Amino acid sequence: MADDEKEIVTLHPSTGRWLVGSFAGWLLLLSCVILIGIPILLLIWLNRRFTLYRITDQRIILEHGVLFRKIDEIELYRVKDVRLDFSLLNQMVNIGTISLNSSDASTNGNPMTMPHIWEARKHRETLRTIVEAYVADEDAAREGRRGLWAGEFQPPWDWRRHAKAY
Repeated sequence: MADDEKEIVTLHPSTGRWLVGSFAGWLLLLSCVILIGIPILLLIWLNRRFTLYRITDQRIILEHGVLFRKIDEIELYRVKDVRLDFSLLNQMVNIGTISLNSSDASTNGNPMTMPHIWEARKHRETLRTIVEAYVADEDAAREGRRGLWAGEFQPPWDWRRHAKAY
C-alpha cells in the first residue's frame, strides 16, 4: 500500500457461517458425520483462511492462495457497480456474496466476487459509500483543475512528433 493510502476494512470469507448458511455447507456437515467430509472441510477452511479482501481509500485488494499467493486489485475509480447476492439460508446467518463490476482490464468484464462475507450488507454499503466519495473527489479535482487535470492534454501523436524533432 502507498504511504498516503488508508485501509478502511479487511474481510475474510466466513467458513462457519457458510457451513450453516448454505446448502453445500449442510451437505458437507452431513458428510462429516461419516468422516468423509473432514478433509474437505479442512481444505475449504484453509482456502478461506488465506483469502483476504482489503478495502482502502484508493482500491480494493484481493489476496488469495495457500501455497502460491495471488494478488488482484481494482482501483476505486474503476468500480461501476456493487451488488449483493444471498440465499434464504445466507440471510438467516447474515452472510452474502459481494460482486464488483468494474472497467478494470484484469477482470475481463467479469465481476470481482467476495463470497461468504459476514455482515455483507454493511460492507456493501461501506464499499458503495467510499466509491461514491472517490468519484466525487475526482470530479472536484477535474473541475478545480488540480492534479492530473492541472495541465493541458497533448494527444500522444503530437507528443511523439514533437519528441522526434529533438
